[in-house]
Amino acid sequence: MATAQLPDGVTIHTAATEEVLTLAQAKKHLRLTHDDEDDDVSAFLTAAQKFVEKHTHRNLVVATFYFFRDRFPAGRRPQLLPLGELGDVTEITYIDAAGDAATIAEAAIDSDYRVNTAGEPGSIQPNYGATWPSHRIDTQSVRYTFTAGAATAAAADSQAVQAVKLMLGHFFENREEVTDAKLSRAPIAARHLIEGLIYDDFQSYEP
Repeated sequence: MATAQLPDGVTIHTAATEEVLTLAQAKKHLRLTHDDEDDDVSAFLTAAQKFVEKHTHRNLVVATFYFFRDRFPAGRRPQLLPLGELGDVTEITYIDAAGDAATIAEAAIDSDYRVNTAGEPGSIQPNYGATWPSHRIDTQSVRYTFTAGAATAAAADSQAVQAVKLMLGHFFENREEVTDAKLSRAPIAARHLIEGLIYDDFQSYEP
């Protein structure tokens, strides 16, 4: 399945199990009634979704990611999480002050932390009156495991799906174009949709 080109500090743990369009839906959009080009259509669909995810900085259908940081935020300030629609934070691992590996499991996250999925960017922070654990500040010493993206392909953002359809048609009709085309080469309608979906890059945020 398609996975966006990921921002710094993020790696894929478990990829999405479906794309925003099925092969049948993609062929319907392209007005194809035969099976001769199914392999090409599937490849172009994957390229189209990756293109939209890359340029919007979003993951469209739920997948699980690791997000590495060098430290926890100060006090109880929130940690912002990338890739658009936040689902769950299922685990946090870190190096404690003694230099040992430590884990905050999902049950402890549910009871001791506040996960904000209502807006974007999604975030996590300790409950009122608590602070982040004492830890060692070092390269990638903190790792958040989280899900991002719509729960199902059918629930994916309609604007993003339309952008994928337009890019699918563009790649299908322009087969000599490189698939990692610049945004300026995308169809005007697709560019406008993508620009309206761009998820702010907050990598410089220092809580």
